[in-house]
Order: sequence, then structure tokens, then C-alpha cells
Amino acid sequence: MMRGKTTAVAVDWLASVPLIGGIARAYHILHVPGAARKTAQVAPVDASPAPQKIQHITATEMIGNYQHRRADDPLLLPLMIFPEGTTKAGRCLIKFRKGAFLAGLPVQPVVLRYPHRHVDISWVQPGVGKNIFRVLTQWINRVEVHWLDVYEPSPAEQQDPPLFADNVHEVIRDNLQLPPERCSTTVGNVEIARYLSAKRRAAA
Repeated sequence: MMRGKTTAVAVDWLASVPLIGGIARAYHILHVPGAARKTAQVAPVDASPAPQKIQHITATEMIGNYQHRRADDPLLLPLMIFPEGTTKAGRCLIKFRKGAFLAGLPVQPVVLRYPHRHVDISWVQPGVGKNIFRVLTQWINRVEVHWLDVYEPSPAEQQDPPLFADNVHEVIRDNLQLPPERCSTTVGNVEIARYLSAKRRAAA
């Protein structure tokens, strides 16, 4: 993956998709529950023979736990996270989810740009199949990767993950040179999903 060995986060149902699931296992992808399932079942770490309850943790908690483990064990792969938690056009920036910032550890911001003439490959097309078809039938797909300076959180940001997320959001917004009306720290993928769901119900 980018710049050496890293792993990433993906919704757990991708593990069962042919080919994609195999690639995910090869890269030791961290699978987290999707929007339809708020929590994942995790076996307790205590080896005691006494009966123990299965733990239910959220995707945010799973990411934070992995980051803490990575800080203690450098042999674990660094975790690559798309903090918006969804795909959308590169001409806007929505609210960052706090999972990447929960551990209060330094982060490496990266900006992706997809220069294109015909097809925007940042997955703004409805449906996986249609997006894959359009990407594979375009002669050239370009991507620019911009590595920004490592962001060291302040003590206040370490205690306040939303503040940490908003400040990194601002750094990336400035690099993308986006106007304020195309950026939001209050509207994220959850709010967008609710809006689209309400719109579909209204049209039915």
C-alpha cells in the first residue's frame, strides 16, 4: 500500500466479497462493523476458564484500540484511515469521524486528488458496479498523493477527539484550497445517509 507497509479500515462485509476479501486478508485489513450493525462481537482477552460475556464494541472503539496497540507494538502495521467514512466528490470536505483521533496520537495527513476529464474515480457514481465499470472503461485513471506534515496533537486535542478532528480537517481543507461553503465539520456521512433516506421515503 502507500509508502511502504500499511493496513487500512474497511466494513466487515467486504471480507466475504470474492477477490476483494482475499486482498483484504493479505493486507491484514481491520474490519469494522458497518452502519447497519453498530457494534462488533469481540471475544474477551482473559484466558480464565470462567464464563465470560462477549464484548460489543463500536467501529470507533476498534480503531482507537488498534492505534493504542500500534503505539505499544511497532511491529503492527500503521493504520490508513479515510476519516470522512464515505466516498464523495473531491470538491468538498465533510465532517471527520473521530475514530482516527480517539487515541490522541500523531497523525500523518494525506490529500488525494483525482485529475480527470471524463470520469471522477472518487466514487461519486451510484452503485459499486457502475463505478467499477466506468473506472475500468476509462483509458487512464490518475491520482495525486500529497503528504502533509505530521500533525502532533496538543494536550487539549488529546483530551478532545472532535477538536483534534476539526483541526486536522482545517489543515486538509487549506491544502485543497476549498471555499468555506464546500466544507463542513457538522455534516458527515451519517447526516448525509439520513437525508438521502428521508428523500427516498418522500419520493416513494
